[in-house]
Amino acid sequence: NKFKTMDSPHPYESPHHLHENKRRSHVPLRSHLTLESAVRGFLPTSQQELPAGEENKRIQSLAGNDWQFCLYPSPDWVPEGWETNPKFDHYDAEEGWGAISVPGNWELQGRGVPIYANFTYPIPLDPPRVPANANPTGCYVKHFSYTPPPVPGKMGKRVFLQFEGVDSFFQCWLNGSYVGMSKDSRLTAEFDVSHLIKGGKNFLAVQVLRWSDATYLEDQDMWRTSGIHRDVLLCTKPALHVADIAVTTPLSFGSDEGAADGGPPLTSARLESLIYLEGPSDEALAKATVTAHLVRQADGQAVMDPIKLSVTAGKWYARDMADMAAAEASHGKKFPGGHGGVAKLSVDALAAVHGGPQLWSAEAPNLYVLVLEVTDDGVEVVERESCQVGFRHTAVKDGKLLHNGRPLMIQGVCRHEWDPRTGKALSEESMLRDIKLLKQSNFNAVRCSHYPNHNRWYELCNIMGLHLVDEANMETHGFDPVFKDNHMHPANSSQWLPAMLDRCSRMYERDKNHPCITLWSLGNECGYGPAHDAMAAMLRAKDPSRPVQYEGGGSRTSATDVVCPMYPRTKQIAALLTTGKDHRPIVLCEYAHSMGNSTGNFRDYWQQFESTPGCAGGFIWDWADQCLEAVWQEELQGKEETAEEAGGSARKRQRRGSKSGVTKTEIKAGAIEPGRRTAVVVAAAEKQLAEQAAAKPAATPKGKAAAKPAAKKGGGRGKRSAAAAKAEEEQAAEVQAPKPEADKAKALRTFWAYGGDVVAPHPDPANNAPHDGQFCCNGVVAPDRTPHPALHEVKAVLAPLEASLAEGPAADGTLQIRLHNKYDMLDTQHLQLNWRAMAEGQPLDLGAPGDGWQALENVPTIAPHASLLVPLPCTMEKVQAAAGQASQVFIELQATLKDTPLWAEPGHVVAAMQLPLQLPSGAPQGSLVQRLLQRQGVAEAGVLAAAGGGEGEGQAPKIEETPELLTLHCRGGEVAVRISRASGCVAGIMLKGSQLLEGELQPCLFRACTDNDRGGSKGSSYAARWLAAGLDRMERAGPCKLETDTKGGVTTVRSSWTMKPRQLSKEEVEAHASKASGAGVGESGGSHWFAEVETLEEEAEQVSAAEGGGRGAGAPSGTEPALQSSGKEAAEGAEQAGSGSSEGEVKVEVVYTVHGASGLVESAWSVDAQRALPAPLPAGLTHSLPRVGISAPLNGALSDLSYYGRGPHENYVDRKYGAHMGLFNASVPELRCPYVFPQEHGGREDVQWLLLRASAHPSMPSAAKEGKSKEMAAAAAAAA
Repeated sequence: NKFKTMDSPHPYESPHHLHENKRRSHVPLRSHLTLESAVRGFLPTSQQELPAGEENKRIQSLAGNDWQFCLYPSPDWVPEGWETNPKFDHYDAEEGWGAISVPGNWELQGRGVPIYANFTYPIPLDPPRVPANANPTGCYVKHFSYTPPPVPGKMGKRVFLQFEGVDSFFQCWLNGSYVGMSKDSRLTAEFDVSHLIKGGKNFLAVQVLRWSDATYLEDQDMWRTSGIHRDVLLCTKPALHVADIAVTTPLSFGSDEGAADGGPPLTSARLESLIYLEGPSDEALAKATVTAHLVRQADGQAVMDPIKLSVTAGKWYARDMADMAAAEASHGKKFPGGHGGVAKLSVDALAAVHGGPQLWSAEAPNLYVLVLEVTDDGVEVVERESCQVGFRHTAVKDGKLLHNGRPLMIQGVCRHEWDPRTGKALSEESMLRDIKLLKQSNFNAVRCSHYPNHNRWYELCNIMGLHLVDEANMETHGFDPVFKDNHMHPANSSQWLPAMLDRCSRMYERDKNHPCITLWSLGNECGYGPAHDAMAAMLRAKDPSRPVQYEGGGSRTSATDVVCPMYPRTKQIAALLTTGKDHRPIVLCEYAHSMGNSTGNFRDYWQQFESTPGCAGGFIWDWADQCLEAVWQEELQGKEETAEEAGGSARKRQRRGSKSGVTKTEIKAGAIEPGRRTAVVVAAAEKQLAEQAAAKPAATPKGKAAAKPAAKKGGGRGKRSAAAAKAEEEQAAEVQAPKPEADKAKALRTFWAYGGDVVAPHPDPANNAPHDGQFCCNGVVAPDRTPHPALHEVKAVLAPLEASLAEGPAADGTLQIRLHNKYDMLDTQHLQLNWRAMAEGQPLDLGAPGDGWQALENVPTIAPHASLLVPLPCTMEKVQAAAGQASQVFIELQATLKDTPLWAEPGHVVAAMQLPLQLPSGAPQGSLVQRLLQRQGVAEAGVLAAAGGGEGEGQAPKIEETPELLTLHCRGGEVAVRISRASGCVAGIMLKGSQLLEGELQPCLFRACTDNDRGGSKGSSYAARWLAAGLDRMERAGPCKLETDTKGGVTTVRSSWTMKPRQLSKEEVEAHASKASGAGVGESGGSHWFAEVETLEEEAEQVSAAEGGGRGAGAPSGTEPALQSSGKEAAEGAEQAGSGSSEGEVKVEVVYTVHGASGLVESAWSVDAQRALPAPLPAGLTHSLPRVGISAPLNGALSDLSYYGRGPHENYVDRKYGAHMGLFNASVPELRCPYVFPQEHGGREDVQWLLLRASAHPSMPSAAKEGKSKEMAAAAAAAA
């Protein structure tokens, strides 16, 4: 065993040492003063509208930008006694101290380096140890005033210090006395400081370590940042107070046969709650009473008569009693608490709740607030606590996922807590922004990936309506390449079992009452072992109202109640349900990997889900690109550079990484790669610029080394060598970010930074940490939540209403549509339906003015999952008459909300549908070009592709021949078409003396690779195969054959030739192998979201290998296809084949038809690419070409375009359901989609007509084209 002993004198290297003096986990408590505050305090802050004086004065936030902070290289460097001395003399800039904001991550405030890594640990894998000399340690100091709020009664008060999130290990002191220690960066750590706090000035010191043994359990695919990233609170409560609340709402349902709305009737409902109290004595508890109120959250109205409950003393006591006793002994002070009691609420909700309880779901989030008033003697109220209540129940039954007795379809997405400016520190505004956009995009569920989220997130989701998977803060993915069936893996190790159970248990205790939580998750990608069985058993025992989900071990272990695979193909989903005896429902915990230009075939998944019983949906990976808003360091230092230069040089440089296929530059510790640019996150940059603007008389010295630390009690690692001490001193001298040299503030030109962009411009071990490039950019929205085009597709596919045209008209001859309600819980009475008819992008005049929309009246209510035929107030004859000669007519439908919920704007569209109407055969049809040009106001004389063209009549083109060119003059000399004899391609088109093309019109077999094209390794990615096959360097092989023929007024030119890849030099072969790979893409060194698996048996074998046979972690190649060669080997093989081989050969034939009268040029291309890819193809992979088309550089003046096709947003053949046919106008730059990592973008499908013109150059003629389908991205890029 290469790993060292688990024994360590440090609590931050002891997995079994979980915390010190930390109180048991419980639901969030706020000790409200008034009933109104207890109810309205859950609402979004802007809507609470509490009267003056009714705000909660018992909660004091210590957040702010007035904390003092210093970052040391390791715990050993922290000076002795700093935490006990409120006037510590090193709180000055010369020693590295300065102000910092809390909540926040110190790496995003100019201290240290943020690291993005998918699963490779940023520290050496040596559990449970962490680097001794490179473990950044942040020391926080907060001076604050505490004014004890009034507490009724004579029993005194308790004061609790709460840290809602600290990464990764911390200890704290109050007024020089030790308070406690905690791990787990995503759950609240609460300490009793009643005996330590004093009225007036107080001094809080917190020491946070970046790395600890907890790091090994928190290996999520995310930015690795540190510090106090959630709020720090002081909660003052009376000595007699509520310590915890547990609420359940058991529901029973009858048979759904014959139910009017298709769902089972509610036959019983109960409201049950255990209220745990603490008090100074059993006598005080016995005299106490608790009065329960149930209030409707929406309007604050009471819906249940108050119920008075007695307290049974001595039945419960705090789990931290031993800690309290020890604290009393050491401090000589008696705690005012220490005794426990329980009050129990149990009522028949059908009888007690006025009007009966309304059930909670994401579609109908009917929410109540349970308010508990505590009296100390039956008269005086000493405290009010509250929690949100939703009557709900989720279960797995008969192979279905049921919510409130009805099948639930998860329309979900995975979401990390991340803000591009503040990192892990999220504001309520950012949470609301996400929730609103999620709801507006028809998501109904979110997987909290991969840790418990901020408590406020759950409260808002309760109100707005989202189903959540609450996930324990555990991922050990980085163990996979090392461990396989190894008892040292945390899932199988007794050393780690307490920590894993503690994290799961504390998550449950904090979040147990939130109705939005629909499933519990045991973590993400952390193997499978006894720890997971224990966690699952604990959750099932505590909470029978929610199933448990866990993917590890093959997604079908005994620890999960739902089968929850990652990234299966659609045929695998069906196989999972039809093969074997496993009848659990399927919920894809991750699918539709949305990295960059992606999310293709999304509708195929949902057609599979909806047609296969037992499929319950899944969670897209993921919600938002996790980037940092950053600025280049050179710009801060006064070096001028345009935004274009900055972006260009940023993306052209060689990127580092640790995954296969990514060249990692070997550099010395603390060094920066030559020529590598360094970036600064915006928050830190703005701070630096503000300091510059202050115009201080003298520059602050760079970080002066702190004095060599004295040995601390229980700390230190023994003596350091002189060389090591000197090295550490040099490192400490530079640990703070240097001040920029610029002397004035200026506007920042920012960009989205990903892994490897942000590094320290001075020696810092984090500069050399492995990173995974742009693999953090997997979202359907950009970092600032601008929707990617994929989000439009997702919204359309997930729309709650689906429509189709009926085959025949109604009895009265009117058109009919079939509407299908896809809601799980709701009927359609809350929706307003509108319709119109469109012909070639223009609304038809059917009685409605303007845009043609008119309400669809008297539509019956449609029950959940039901369908109904609905007549349109229009006949086919009326539509045909209005359409005239139009060849394409569509019926468009919209479903809008009648009311305006908190998450929507008035008139929000939940579903938009476009249905093609088949016109009767023989209907008159004119020229699409002619009609659209007239509508665009283009003069016929200035059009290249004029309607008509003679069809063989009129004068034939005049042919001019030279050894290099064949030129055809048309339309009286206004048009000249030049064809190269050497290439066989159109080399130029002149229109009235203006050149429309800047180069040849050539066949195109390649495009910029998307992020998912690069997915995989060892040659398994599409990009690797394409580049190895030479599709990016095709050139003509041999002479071109050219033939001409003139008949009537038309000349036909037939050209054919062969293309092959240009041979590479040895250096280019190496470069191509690197270029083919993605930075950090894939899992376990490969890409399990790419793997092509033909059968369920193969999938099971891969899962078994990936998860260590179901009892450990994965092997690196467990999820990859079995490939015969790498991209490099394939490229070398192609070169060895030589020019005489037909491998890689592509045959091209094109026929140009040139009309002499009109100048119309038609081209018909034939491309035979059967030999383009290497043969034989590696096992498990399918044939694929990046593109088969034509491209040409256009005259840059042709910058405006109009087209008839799908839009207005970017769409592709596998992602066009949400893009409707229409006539759209745009400039070329507006076609661009600025994905974080440059790649193929801007496509438009089903384009039948395209007009390019120069709006800024009136003298420049226009060019119009017509065809069945055209790719616009190439033309857009060329015109740019």
